[in-house]
Amino acid sequence: GVAGTDLVLFVVAADDGPMPQTAEHLAILDLLGVTHGVVALTKIDRVDASRVAAVSADTRALLAGTALADCAIVPVSAQTGTGIDTLRQTLLALKRSVPPRADSGNFRLAVDRSFLLKGVGRIVTGTVFTGSIGVGDSVHVVPGGGELRVRGLHTQSAVAESARAGQRCALNVTGTRGEVEIPRGTWIVAPGAVFDSRRLDVDIALLASERDALRSRTAVHVHLGAAHTTGRLRAEPGHTLEPGTRTRAQLHLDEPMHAVRGDRLILRDSSAQRTIGGGLVIDPLPDPTRRHRDLRAQRLDALSAPRLDDALAALLAASPDGLDLERCAQAWNLTASEADALWSRVPMLRYGDAAAALAVAPARWQALLAACPEALTRL
Repeated sequence: GVAGTDLVLFVVAADDGPMPQTAEHLAILDLLGVTHGVVALTKIDRVDASRVAAVSADTRALLAGTALADCAIVPVSAQTGTGIDTLRQTLLALKRSVPPRADSGNFRLAVDRSFLLKGVGRIVTGTVFTGSIGVGDSVHVVPGGGELRVRGLHTQSAVAESARAGQRCALNVTGTRGEVEIPRGTWIVAPGAVFDSRRLDVDIALLASERDALRSRTAVHVHLGAAHTTGRLRAEPGHTLEPGTRTRAQLHLDEPMHAVRGDRLILRDSSAQRTIGGGLVIDPLPDPTRRHRDLRAQRLDALSAPRLDDALAALLAASPDGLDLERCAQAWNLTASEADALWSRVPMLRYGDAAAALAVAPARWQALLAACPEALTRL
């Protein structure tokens, strides 16, 4: 469930100080891009002032270099109440500073619990990553693809008619064709996001604490949303991932996984004993063909552009045979209206069936037209 976190309360006990799992948890939060948080330095009633100061300094050193480097450290005691009001006010102030998640994109909920409730039916709970949902809406399970209807929902432990990105949500769902299996780690998504993949193009960082470089074809455990599977990390030919660095690579998964551009993931070692790195998804639907290395690098550069308009323009330039717009809409989690708006903003020519349209850059189209007379003379 940590993948849905916007704000973290990070707990360090004053008597124990930072522990090995403290550093690992901090690394995971940093890899997931969590930038808002506060440290609760607990159990200060058990130690003297010098110990509190020492543990506070150790914690600040641990935070250095992470996205939480500047967060407040609040000494507290649950026994005496010292610092509790300060911690409460700090959390409330942080909550006001966290920007709300945008409602754009198709609805996607990462399922972390799934159970049957007597007299009610199937309940799934999780964090809404993108989009919004309402009672009566049709949704799907991925992987698996079973179609569902939302009969009711709760958000923040209260009955509601709708839920949006960033909220914890419980959905009462029913299969349109009987009972559908919905295990933990699956996703409940809108019809426009019904796809999964066994290959992901990713931007990966290897933790500086790792002793050895990560070689291509290394076996890893992959965590994304509430899902977990195993696979192999394949770097570009001749490349290794050195500790404390990042690179692009492709994950070959042993089980299909749902993901969209920008989703963050965590990698653990082959024995699942420690976190080794993580990063974000560049392309959840990479081209299955073996393209030339330079052209592949050009496409990944295009897909990595922060703005979708720039990414689409660059991707058109890197796709001389045409760009599959439906694949782009899925990979970027665009609703139908968002996709139409993006296609209209970026110059292109579309051809083929409307349900599977291809697009080419205007310059490429003109080059093809110019080459037609010469090609015809050779027939």
